[in-house]
Amino acid sequence: MPVVFFAFILMCIGLFFIPKKFLFPVTLFIDTILILFSGYAAIEAFHSTEPLEIGFARLFDNELVFVIDRISAFFMLTVNLIIFTGLLYSKGYLAPYSEKK
Repeated sequence: MPVVFFAFILMCIGLFFIPKKFLFPVTLFIDTILILFSGYAAIEAFHSTEPLEIGFARLFDNELVFVIDRISAFFMLTVNLIIFTGLLYSKGYLAPYSEKK
């Protein structure tokens, strides 16, 4: 899991260095992958009776763990939906301003 996390951080930093015409598709790809990963974890937690624990990393010999219960899963799915629709809406909304600095 830490490798995936650091890979996404590197991809997000890479957004500053790609050409402007590829910015939206790459951002859409990264966000969609993150939404799919977090959505899958939320659905798994939503359908189980026990909270889902995801080992994330080790820090100072202690394991960092994400704990997702049913209410967290509901809000994760809600936020994912809002982020995805906002991303799609922003493409058309910001189109007149894309040529200006």
